[in-house]
Amino acid sequence: MINSIIEAISAALNDEFGNICNIYMEDGGQDLQKPCFLISCQNSSCERFLGNRYARKSQFRIRYFPKTEEMQRECNSVAERMWRSLEYVRTDGEDRPIRGTKMRYEKKEGVLDFFVNYDGFVYRPKDQTPMDEMESSIKMKEGE
Repeated sequence: MINSIIEAISAALNDEFGNICNIYMEDGGQDLQKPCFLISCQNSSCERFLGNRYARKSQFRIRYFPKTEEMQRECNSVAERMWRSLEYVRTDGEDRPIRGTKMRYEKKEGVLDFFVNYDGFVYRPKDQTPMDEMESSIKMKEGE
């Protein structure tokens, strides 16, 4: 599920920014070609609910490495566009999008760190063996 959300984030960023930015899902160290995004899952938790329902909470960090000399201005502009594009993402095979919550960003040393949570419920079906045939008979009392 984490990988499908990362791919959905990547697709949303690609839709918003087009081919002007590279999008990485693995840290390439110094080989990153700027401007670019680096997407990672910071932490994830899973809590069991009623039946086979599980509440999943996952926080993602999208790092943006600007190219221009006006780093603050570029990071502010990119962050504004990220608010809109990451509010709802659609994973493969799902009819409804997932809503991003707890969005925030920080700028440190010329890099934009954008954080967003994608939380939701997951249903795991039980492995059930089908029942064999069953016979029943009903007898009615006389006089009623």
